Amino acid sequence: DLHKEYRRQRQMCIRDRLTGFSQGAVIASDVASDIGNSRLTIPDKNMLGVALLADGRRVNGQGINPGKPLNGQGLEVTLGPMGSGLGIISGTDATMKGRRSDGFGVLNERTYQLCSEKDIVCNASKNPVTLIEKGHNFFSNNPIHSQYNTNPDVVPGTTATRWIVQWMEKLINTALA
Repeated sequence: DLHKEYRRQRQMCIRDRLTGFSQGAVIASDVASDIGNSRLTIPDKNMLGVALLADGRRVNGQGINPGKPLNGQGLEVTLGPMGSGLGIISGTDATMKGRRSDGFGVLNERTYQLCSEKDIVCNASKNPVTLIEKGHNFFSNNPIHSQYNTNPDVVPGTTATRWIVQWMEKLINTALA
């Protein structure tokens, strides 16, 4: 029994979850895409799940949206290569990689994308011209991007951060069962 319990706990150590918010979500989602498409040596079976909050590379159909339906896409997707110029103009390291051509691969059904319909970082207009017209004050006036802990309008009945905590608890409890 002790040996069996040791093996079970050891297996748990090599299973993991990825989460990230905003730029952290972009990084976590890129890692998830690499794992799900076998570009890393980490086996996809070791990933319990991925939860991304305000992913700037979010695209409908890549991952699961547990909240309200969204019509837009991530800001990096809309701006794509032309967005790199914003980094030069603003003096930042913005690169705007654009869309993930191969999504999350086999992790697609274990990847959750949470985004407020009003957050231009993850739900930007698909038209760059419209985005620029509507978003000229974005960088100084996007309070919704910092309100996921209190915003009840992302996932009905809860906040996005509470949803992620409950999702993780369920993953962990299921893996330990």
